[in-house]
Amino acid sequence: MKAKWIGLAIVAAAVAAACGEGHVIFNVDVFSFMAGTGDDTLHYTVPVPGAANIDKTPVEFQMMGGLGNSTVDTVTITVGADLDNNTGTGTIIYQIFFAPDSASTYTGLPFVSDTANLTAGNVSPIVATATFSDSLFNAQSLWVGIRMAVNVTGAPLDGTMRLTALNLRIVLQDKF
Repeated sequence: MKAKWIGLAIVAAAVAAACGEGHVIFNVDVFSFMAGTGDDTLHYTVPVPGAANIDKTPVEFQMMGGLGNSTVDTVTITVGADLDNNTGTGTIIYQIFFAPDSASTYTGLPFVSDTANLTAGNVSPIVATATFSDSLFNAQSLWVGIRMAVNVTGAPLDGTMRLTALNLRIVLQDKF
């Protein structure tokens, strides 16, 4: 009888070892919380050469409840947008921020940041990806903000940035 229990314990240990650590993957379409509401579009107008920051009002979106007991393994953010530049030339550094509340959205570092060159009459596609680990993404709700740091070299600069995608892929190590 004792050998039977030892055998079962060995089989159970082997099965547990074969399963490895549990990971849960969430794909969150943040863009769907913003599309069609005007929150997916950011207009920029800078009349004179120089630099300016243009911030979109932060938007709240809901995550799955009960993630607080898990550990964030990795987060991958994928951003897609079109810059439709009407007039002027310059560069734009587009930045994506996440925060636990609207007041602190733009106080930290951006999670995604990339630069685009602008010329009059051109539509420039944006595609950016960033991968990192941050416990912020355990929260039940998050705020997202979009900032455009504009540097005008030929005045005036005027156009629109329209998001086409903003997705999160969150890999959690589950804690049972």
